Amino acid sequence: MRAEEFIFSDGRRLVWRSVGDGPTLVLIHGWSVSGLVFTEVASSLKKKCRVLMPDLPGHGGSSPKKHAELSNLADDLEEWLRGIGGGQVVLGGWSLGGMLSMELACRLGSNLSGMILIGTTPRFTKSSNWRHGLPRGQVRALLRNLERRYEGTLRDFFNLTFVNAMPSKHRLKVIRKFAVENSPLPDETTTKSLLENLEIQDQRNLLPDLKVPCLLIHGAKDEITPVDAAKTLAAHITDSRLIIFEDASHAPFWSCPDLFVKQIKEYLEWLQKMP
Repeated sequence: MRAEEFIFSDGRRLVWRSVGDGPTLVLIHGWSVSGLVFTEVASSLKKKCRVLMPDLPGHGGSSPKKHAELSNLADDLEEWLRGIGGGQVVLGGWSLGGMLSMELACRLGSNLSGMILIGTTPRFTKSSNWRHGLPRGQVRALLRNLERRYEGTLRDFFNLTFVNAMPSKHRLKVIRKFAVENSPLPDETTTKSLLENLEIQDQRNLLPDLKVPCLLIHGAKDEITPVDAAKTLAAHITDSRLIIFEDASHAPFWSCPDLFVKQIKEYLEWLQKMP
């Protein structure tokens, strides 16, 4: 897997990795981790497509952004894709990365051929008209804990990814090795800013504008983004298909990697057959 750097117009750096050949699949990671979370998946997909895995600003090896909001991060990803000549792509995003994919999808136009949303919700927290999220009090408690014990809180959140579907000790060690231990801690200001943004973010207004074929993959046991959030996405995105992994929680590509890769391959093959 090859790591490269892209320099933004303002001088900041974005680190990204690529592997494989064929149609371009961009995989966007979630909050507080890096593109390395997709190492295992990318290795299994490299004969089917070219996989690009950026480190979001303030994550992995990428420079932080002064104002870390979804729209601003989407600006960066758009500049990066145009700068590297990304051409026509399929966007794939996990959790925060899925929300970014929805934001970015509305900008790419004909350069977007498909989208994969993994463990994604249009609204992260509960509200008077949205029941399928985390209580705002829980998000605020997470913010307070980041102030008190930053690294420990990130570790706790990583473990929450596996609630109700904890892998074996050996499997968990393997995941930690490639997904966490090979990457530096994310920028503290960035993680807090993004979490504050997620507390109020609502993307339901974007759903009617998502016109590309969309594959949704969600864990039935997900407690970070409940499965009913994915059902809402499927009901409001015109050309969508929802696949629920019964034995997975928030990261189905870690809980059920073989099944996950199978679904991605079948989706990409289906896209290639479309007129």
